[in-house]
Amino acid sequence: MSKLSLSARPSYQALSTRRQGTYTLSAVLFGLGGGLQIWLYESLAPVVFVLSLAMPVVLALMLRRGTSGQEINIFLRSLSTGLFAAGIASYYAIVLLDVFQLDSDASSFFELASQAGPARSIQDLRTITEGAGAVVLWSWFYNAANFLGFPREPYIGISINVLVVALATVVCARSARAIYGEDEYRFQRLVVFVTISGMLWLFAGIHIRDSVIFLAIAILGHFWISYLSELKTRKLMPALAATGIMMPILQTLRAEFFYVPLLIGAIGLASLNFSRGRGDSRFIMLLSTVLGAILVAVALFIFGDEIQRLLFMGQESYTASSLEDSRSGSLGSALIVNQTLLVRLALGIPYLFYFPIPFWSGLVDQSAIQLFKSLNALSFYFISAFVFVGAFRIAVVPQLRSPAFVFILFTPLLLSAVVAFTSLETRHFGAFLSFFFLVGLLPDSRIETEAKMIRLSFAVVVIGMAIIHGAWFALRYA
Repeated sequence: MSKLSLSARPSYQALSTRRQGTYTLSAVLFGLGGGLQIWLYESLAPVVFVLSLAMPVVLALMLRRGTSGQEINIFLRSLSTGLFAAGIASYYAIVLLDVFQLDSDASSFFELASQAGPARSIQDLRTITEGAGAVVLWSWFYNAANFLGFPREPYIGISINVLVVALATVVCARSARAIYGEDEYRFQRLVVFVTISGMLWLFAGIHIRDSVIFLAIAILGHFWISYLSELKTRKLMPALAATGIMMPILQTLRAEFFYVPLLIGAIGLASLNFSRGRGDSRFIMLLSTVLGAILVAVALFIFGDEIQRLLFMGQESYTASSLEDSRSGSLGSALIVNQTLLVRLALGIPYLFYFPIPFWSGLVDQSAIQLFKSLNALSFYFISAFVFVGAFRIAVVPQLRSPAFVFILFTPLLLSAVVAFTSLETRHFGAFLSFFFLVGLLPDSRIETEAKMIRLSFAVVVIGMAIIHGAWFALRYA
């Protein structure tokens, strides 16, 4: 078992007060986001629509056996934060005429998904866009909303994003419970991570398909975490089945993510080798070896050429945009894009974590996506301090080197390396944020030694980023 019980449970009164404060902030964010939407669209329809999506989910969570108040809490917070982000993005699109939202990926996705007329198959749409599955999925919602009397406006698709991101955070909360148990202290930190993450603001507030990719990977990760945290054989087959099912699903959403479930499954099986002292270790290691060999054989002999093609296609297609960033003053793109593989990996992974450099570039840009990326960089300064301490503890504390902890640590690191090698796009790295959040929940700041480590980690990140920004000034203006 990998669940932790390092601290006493909070009193009922403290717990009640804390949750009341959480619900109050959620209500404020919802009111601000909803008010922006009503003002910008000059209609109550955006808020009515998002409520029509959210209420059935809240009711289902309340009625579902085994659902805790934590899951309803995080759903409401994520939904409210997402609606606030959607309001900001709508302001950029309607008032500031955001080019990305009006004449780029988001606009083409909206136009394809919102068109009325006969249904189009995924095969037909693949000739137009690589995100054919997302277009089909969103078109169902646009048609259903239109049938109910809502116009085919962008807020329909964006509201779906808000809902999907909120559902993904519920899945993340359940994964946290599988690892840490009913731990209110760590749950509250997860709420903070979800609230401040600029990447989740981007996924919820912009009309793009990354929200459903984030949900798909969170679900797949949860199946493996549920198995690895308990090592019950009955939970292995669902994890393997989810791995196979997610491959074609992710391919229809983003072609180069076809290989991601294979990597996640391989890491999950490799993590079983850290199961010593947890159940029948001989059987588990034999199982991991056999299944791992089968998975590698499938990857190499059946899908090898396809995976290689998708990897290099992704690298080529995003290199041009990265070079464009370098010409506009991005230090990271200028230094990383044309480097050797080892240099690209060594510099690319930190670049993904803290892009853009300088962080304020998005704050003065007239694009909401750049604003959210800048906010994400700032939020990750804080989040990564907890992640680094969590990773350190997993590495040095033998009791924490369990299958579940090894899995949540190495999965995002390996997938971030793949993104650094291919697209170098922070939106793609954002699809794996749930794993980073789970690692970042491990440190306990109520323990003085760990609190000092968190403060030291944060100081190192801030000082390091100050030095890098100084280098940007030197290269830019020298």
